[in-house]
Amino acid sequence: MYTPISYTSYGLPDNAISPTLLVAEHPTLNWGSAAHHKNTSHVALGVDIAITESGTNQSNSKNIIGIAESAIGYSDNHLTTLLNNNNDDYLIVSSSMGTRWGAYEYGYNYDLDDLYRMDKRNFVYYNSAGNEGLDPIVTVDGITFSSQDSGAYFHYRKMVRVGAVEYKDKDTYAHRPYSNLRPTFCAALPFAERGSHFQGTSFTAPAAAAIERNLADKFARSAAFPEGVTHDDILMALMLTAKKELLNNEKDTVEDSFFNFGKSSYAEIFTNVAGIEMTNECGAGVIQPQRAADLLNQMVKWTKENANINPTEPFVDRQRLVKANPTKQGKFYEYEATVSKNGILTSFRAGIPYKYGARGAAMIQINNQEPLILDLSSSGLTNEFRLAGQEFKAGDKIKILSTKPLSDREPAFIDLNMVQPSSPINPAIKEFAKR
Repeated sequence: MYTPISYTSYGLPDNAISPTLLVAEHPTLNWGSAAHHKNTSHVALGVDIAITESGTNQSNSKNIIGIAESAIGYSDNHLTTLLNNNNDDYLIVSSSMGTRWGAYEYGYNYDLDDLYRMDKRNFVYYNSAGNEGLDPIVTVDGITFSSQDSGAYFHYRKMVRVGAVEYKDKDTYAHRPYSNLRPTFCAALPFAERGSHFQGTSFTAPAAAAIERNLADKFARSAAFPEGVTHDDILMALMLTAKKELLNNEKDTVEDSFFNFGKSSYAEIFTNVAGIEMTNECGAGVIQPQRAADLLNQMVKWTKENANINPTEPFVDRQRLVKANPTKQGKFYEYEATVSKNGILTSFRAGIPYKYGARGAAMIQINNQEPLILDLSSSGLTNEFRLAGQEFKAGDKIKILSTKPLSDREPAFIDLNMVQPSSPINPAIKEFAKR
């Protein structure tokens, strides 16, 4: 299931980076018990050791740190431990904390200043998708979606949301029915004692975070390795190479035509606008460390050998939505933004504020493409990966179609997390996408 990644044949230089993974669980919460914290930390270390190439001198335990404190927050007093442990400016955080709690029944607006202050912290954040199964699915104004966690810290720009599958046999995985829908991707639940698996997305988040730590240890860009990769490269490599076919454990217990449960023993696969195959159950699929490493090695080779391909430079195209006098089309209020730069999307974040206590539903439409229903949180924030790979041109139009007018309490916005068109992510998408 988790086996050593072979890097030897790649001929990579030493990037002189030793990324840090912090596994942080809040000690005062029910799921922040000492045993839970110990197990999540052991999972991260165990997976990291399991996928480390044999014969290397890497000291995994020095690079994986368990801390019994909140790793998330956005005031200047938070994240001190994280920053103190950021040895090489490549810091990964894993946490299972969540604040959904049926939150779409009420609402509070986000604070944009808090959100942008959080973004200044330079780390990658792996968070559990949640163990509520279908409970977050709501229907508002006739539109059905899966509500997300509401806090600003769950909508950090470098957020990765991880779901859970169980390894069966012969490279077969089964989606766990408690794992919340539409994560970035899923990871396999690690083995515990006597051949059983740990259960809960609390254990797949640190497993996936350990995989990124291991990949970054070999491929991350540095002064010694200028052709190396960024988090966006690793994210897209994991998504593109993930296994899409997975057994659907909901088959015999749930009938929900919206998510196709009960119709097939396998999760339904759909293709997004960039040709990337995805499922509602596991997002981009079940991550495969060796396949991701092979793709990253190819991306490095493209960067070295092709003058038209340059090291990835991530950027955010931040657009405010004009809320004054929105156009009304049928049941929707239309709010528009214009893309300012050419780029390839890796993920996007939006803020759709409603009046306090109000509920609404929203869709995003790019140019004349089919609108996509957004998975909103009660605060109005959403992070989405279903449009990963979308190619934007400066001047492209983006519309937010909302069932209710937006509040003036906070600015409505769209953040497009993108890379330049000459990034090796571009040919990687073309090679793996289904057109």
